[in-house]
Amino acid sequence: MGCGDDKKDIVGRGIFVHEDSDDFITQPTGNMDGKVKGNSFYYL
Repeated sequence: MGCGDDKKDIVGRGIFVHEDSDDFITQPTGNMDGKVKGNSFYYL
């Protein structure tokens, strides 16, 4: 978080944890089923 590199920095972005792994075929979610948890990161 807050590393200064816009391509790697997660501050201000959303992250979702899915039930299953990505099958790298199905679009756009990759057959990962429902979301378990979602969050946004903000640097305070």
